[in-house]
Amino acid sequence: MSFITQEQWSKFNQIQRQYYEDIAGISVIWRTVIKNVDRWAEGESEETVDIPVKAIVSFNDFRTWPTNRPTESGTLDKENLYLLLNKLYLGENSWLNNNGYFNFDPVMDRFIVDGILYKPDGDTQVSQIYDTVGYIMVILSREPTQTGFSSR
Repeated sequence: MSFITQEQWSKFNQIQRQYYEDIAGISVIWRTVIKNVDRWAEGESEETVDIPVKAIVSFNDFRTWPTNRPTESGTLDKENLYLLLNKLYLGENSWLNNNGYFNFDPVMDRFIVDGILYKPDGDTQVSQIYDTVGYIMVILSREPTQTGFSSR
């Protein structure tokens, strides 16, 4: 016997959707890679497309996942934020694959948050709403800053 009816779950789902619309105020740039055959048909060339995505951005302020990476010069804290993406919103924009999961390339794609480039470092479904998943969480780690001399 269920304590919550299907109608109540539907109402909760509507409230969750409105909540997401209200608080997902940060526009994140999803830099996705489109693979094409190069002009000599000898391999794949890569082209990127920047797609603005509404997301809830949260930071790893409670250290809920491993953050330290050993290097020769010391240990770096590279993971410091994650995105919560509403699955209904992703579906409305045709950003889900055939299995109903966020259709991004975790190796090639990047995200830009507040002008800083991040790479995906893990992802999972979260926040079950009755018999469906409400959100997809993408953990991001900061890309190393490129250094070098300016041409000026």
